[in-house]
Amino acid sequence: MRIARAVPVGLVVAGLAFAPTAARAQKGGQTEIGPWAGLNFTTFSVSNVSGTFSNLTRFAVGGQLVRGLSKDFALRIGLLYSQRGADAGGGVSMKLDYLEIPVMVAYKISGQGTSVTPYVAAGGQFAIKLNCNVSAGSASVDCGTLLNATLPSTDVGINLGAGVAFPVGKAALTVDARYYIGLTNLASAAGGGVSAHNTGFSVGVGYMFRLGR
Repeated sequence: MRIARAVPVGLVVAGLAFAPTAARAQKGGQTEIGPWAGLNFTTFSVSNVSGTFSNLTRFAVGGQLVRGLSKDFALRIGLLYSQRGADAGGGVSMKLDYLEIPVMVAYKISGQGTSVTPYVAAGGQFAIKLNCNVSAGSASVDCGTLLNATLPSTDVGINLGAGVAFPVGKAALTVDARYYIGLTNLASAAGGGVSAHNTGFSVGVGYMFRLGR
């Protein structure tokens, strides 16, 4: 498990460290920056836990930077306020808010005779927990108080995604979808082999402005 957790953390660190080097090495490499907003359809992947969880629809908003590494590859780094959690049924839901830093490498699928650019992407993600509460109707209780346990303050995992970029003047409109696989056990404090991990799909739209020439 330590190795599994280290993989996405290593990807984040390596990506952030490599970005400036790539920017210098790839002469004329294109850099884009812009806002991104979308919806999270999230739940928990659990084992040895009574009851079931279903999807909870929440939102994510922030920005992303895309740095061209070559003709076909690009580094995509984001900074997002992202809401996750799961529906426990009976009007009860567990909601977690994170500051997320996804670092992904994207491969552009170039087409002939079209300016629309599809791409696929994969990479790691590091997140800092900002808030956690359990809601039932209009009532809301802090997770730590209700569970009598402290949830991990960070979450790491893997993102797999695909999208398409449409040129809009000198900018680009992007539409993408991502599947997140959390590797951090949110129920580690419970012991007894109980595990719960963030998981789910995200769909979003970005508007990317080109920097420089």
